Amino acid sequence: MNRIFKSMVGALAFFATTQLCVMDRALANVEFETLSLLYAPLTLDTGESRVLSIGSWRHVRKLYIQATGVARDAVFEVIVNGDVKGTVHVPGADPSYVVTVAETAGSILLRHVSGAQVRVVEILAVVSRDEVPPYDTGEGNISLPVANQAAALAHEAIVLVKALQPHSSMDDFEAYLLPIKLSAGRAYAMAVHGDLSDRTRLALVGLLAQIDFARPYIDQCLKQDETFDFAVRVLMLREKLTDLLH
Repeated sequence: MNRIFKSMVGALAFFATTQLCVMDRALANVEFETLSLLYAPLTLDTGESRVLSIGSWRHVRKLYIQATGVARDAVFEVIVNGDVKGTVHVPGADPSYVVTVAETAGSILLRHVSGAQVRVVEILAVVSRDEVPPYDTGEGNISLPVANQAAALAHEAIVLVKALQPHSSMDDFEAYLLPIKLSAGRAYAMAVHGDLSDRTRLALVGLLAQIDFARPYIDQCLKQDETFDFAVRVLMLREKLTDLLH
């Protein structure tokens, strides 16, 4: 990694870890750190996808990526929990890119879209210092009754987010409720379309991780009369998801 990128990342990472923790009141008590996701540069060939492990489930704020197109321009996508977080166009130079994630995740997927081979020199992730408890994603296909139950639980999460939103600040909604809603929407879509593969289970794992990350917010809701019942239902939903996944 060249010195310019290293200096830029240091400045951006400092900005992310200070501004996000100071300015975003909802995450004021969350500490962040910067991790390198690559041991060495990697290449993405035409149509190729590569999964980069974070090592554990963490709340990922941003990714800093240094990549080039080999000989000519190329395009690749950055995908987290099945959602495209950024489409990166890389020329035949070595510019750097910032991709906002703002979700709890255990890995990052890079998927080549078009153009030349891509050489990814470095990826740094700004993640929460604390880990979310690990999850067993299980193996094998999910039976039809379980898939129906998965859709029901995902729908329940969407309904609870809608119920809690009027009682929440914009900071709390963006930091905690919106990621739950997005994860629930993905899980619901996979379940109702009859996708009985491990992807359905992985979507539910993502939903469970978002709920666990929102625990400080849920605990605050338990202290307020107008949100107590909703918070209890979220905790019950968490237990249902845990039972379903195990």
